[in-house]
Amino acid sequence: MKESLRRAFLALLAISLAACSSLSVVADTRDSVAAATDVGAKRLAPGDNLRLRLTSGERVDLRLASVERDALVGTTPDQGAPVRVPTGQIVAIERMEFSTSRTVLLAAGLFVLVYLVVQSIDVGMGGRID
Repeated sequence: MKESLRRAFLALLAISLAACSSLSVVADTRDSVAAATDVGAKRLAPGDNLRLRLTSGERVDLRLASVERDALVGTTPDQGAPVRVPTGQIVAIERMEFSTSRTVLLAAGLFVLVYLVVQSIDVGMGGRID
């Protein structure tokens, strides 16, 4: 029983950690895309998780490896090989950001919830959890 509760708690924690991120707009016009992708601007950094909206309407999730003069280079979740996206095809850029405070609050809430459930089971079983 304890092992099942521990696994359920870890699964909830993993789900909550994935849910504690959000997309913030880096650029939403052609001019701001040009400014954000300027090599000297330093607004984008290798390792950034980006969502690009292209002129075709397609959305591309990209883990940025480098910013080139005329393209963003990185990998997509479904491809291991580098992908090169020309900046002329990008109409908007969003960055996935992790929220530490929301994650801590959610994890603390989940911990309290699991603790209360375990205690209620413990009381219901006469103090025995196997």
